[in-house]
Amino acid sequence: MATQLIVWGHALAALLFGGLTILAWRVREAHVPRRALVAALATTALWALAVAGIGGAEMVTRVSETVRNLAWLGFMLVLHRRGGSVRPPLAIGTVYGVVGTVAVAALVVHIVGSAADPLAAPPIETAGLLLRMLVAVAALVLVQALYSALLPSAGGGLRWIVAGLAGIWCANLVIFTLAYLSGRWETWEFAARGFAMIFVALAIGTGLQRKGEWNVQVSRTVAYQ
Repeated sequence: MATQLIVWGHALAALLFGGLTILAWRVREAHVPRRALVAALATTALWALAVAGIGGAEMVTRVSETVRNLAWLGFMLVLHRRGGSVRPPLAIGTVYGVVGTVAVAALVVHIVGSAADPLAAPPIETAGLLLRMLVAVAALVLVQALYSALLPSAGGGLRWIVAGLAGIWCANLVIFTLAYLSGRWETWEFAARGFAMIFVALAIGTGLQRKGEWNVQVSRTVAYQ
C-alpha cells in the first residue's frame, strides 16, 4: 500500500509540475524570472517522475533531487537580485553559493557511501543526511529573508510562490529529521514527501494564476542579515 502511495503521489506531483512548467513558460508578467522558474519546475517534475518510476533511494533519483534543489536555489537568487532601488550585496550570492556547494557535497558523500564497505557505509550516509538537513535549514532561512523582502504590491502571486518554496524545504527538513532520528528510511516517509509536493504544486499554481507585480525590494536591514 505504501509503495502504491509513493508511486501515485509522486506521479501526480510530476504531472502537476509538468503542467506548471508549461504555464510558467507562458507567463508574461514583467518581473517574472521565467527561465529560472521554468528550470526549477521542470527539474522538480523530472525528480518526481524518477521517484514514481524507480524509487526515492536510487542514485538517479538522488542526482535529480540535487539538480532540483540547485534549480530552486537559483530561482530564489534571481528573485533576490531583481530588487528595486536597494540591491542585495555580494554576500547574498555567496550565501547561495555556499548552500549549493553543501547540496553537491551531500550528493558526493552519498556516492562515496554507496561505494564504500558495508560496515563503513552507515556513518557516511548519516553524514550525508546531516548535510541535506543543513541545506534545508539554510534554504528556509533564505526563504524567510526573501519573504521579508517582498513589496506589499507583490502580495498576490509572488507570495504564493514563496510559500511553495517554504513547503519544499520544510518537507525536506521534516523527512530528513525523521529519517535521522529513526536511523533508517521508512516507506511512508517517501509517500508523505510526494503528497507534500502536491500541495506545493497547488500553491505555486495559485501564485501563477494570480495577478500582481513580481517585484522584490530588499531593504537594507534584510539584505545585510
